[in-house]
Amino acid sequence: MEKKITAVTLRATDLRESDRSVCLFSPEEGLITATMRGVRKQGAKLKFASQPLAVSRFELTEKGGRYTVTGAESLMDAYSLAADPEAYAAACLVAECTELAALSVEPDKLFVVILKALRVLVVGSVDPALVAVKFVQKTLSMSGFVAVPRRRGEEATTPSALLGAVAALTLEELEGATYPRELVSRALRLVIGRFEDVYERKVGSADVLIKLRRAQSSAK
Repeated sequence: MEKKITAVTLRATDLRESDRSVCLFSPEEGLITATMRGVRKQGAKLKFASQPLAVSRFELTEKGGRYTVTGAESLMDAYSLAADPEAYAAACLVAECTELAALSVEPDKLFVVILKALRVLVVGSVDPALVAVKFVQKTLSMSGFVAVPRRRGEEATTPSALLGAVAALTLEELEGATYPRELVSRALRLVIGRFEDVYERKVGSADVLIKLRRAQSSAK
């Protein structure tokens, strides 16, 4: 059976000499694991689609419940975020949380939020950790496990107040929002703690992002 899906590559694992297994998330199918043959060879035409955070239009064949990627067209390359450690860590957090939450959120709605988060990160005008806060907050809200905090009107001087302020904004509206770096880091730890409680899994990329921010602040 053959099918076409739009998907973001969440994770890639090397197989044998030149193949890769990719974890894809699509609005049509949710999570799909597929094999990409020969993509680790020099000059492989589909190598771009096997990179984490690549958004592509995939052509798949299915046999015995296993998928193989036979073609792909690039729609957005967020792998360029690797040039900015904090932005890349935030994008990895988006991918990791997507994989953990995929079964509890409608895939078409979650996919839209993923694309918006990656686009904001690629533009690079917003604190990456703030994008991560909003993405995790939105994912928890769509899952139905955690209610969206209501904005309380007070100045965002605490992590909880910051979460309330961010809840009132869209991902696109974050561009005009500026908060102290340490406050954003504390809010990220708070919302990630809630996410980890809900899904009973550690989000390793969150620790990486927070450590990067701490190191950057210490260097100033």
